[in-house]
Amino acid sequence: MSSKKFRHDKRVYLGALKFVPHAVFKLLENMPMPWEQVRDVKVLYHITGAITFVNEIPWVVEPIYMAQVCSLFLPLCFPFE
Repeated sequence: MSSKKFRHDKRVYLGALKFVPHAVFKLLENMPMPWEQVRDVKVLYHITGAITFVNEIPWVVEPIYMAQVCSLFLPLCFPFE
């Protein structure tokens, strides 16, 4: 437990903890929409494997996005109309 390699790994993983909220945010930001089957994204790995980031910015056309979301959720809100 006190070897140099373990000490170095522990330091890397503890240092990566401060970036976890940003990594989770980027992951949630790039989740596929309900009407998409799969979304391929570019990822960025740390050399030690301590943390992984989604390295992509989702570009969304706002009116099309709103139309797709509304067409998906309106039948869920008003199922009998």
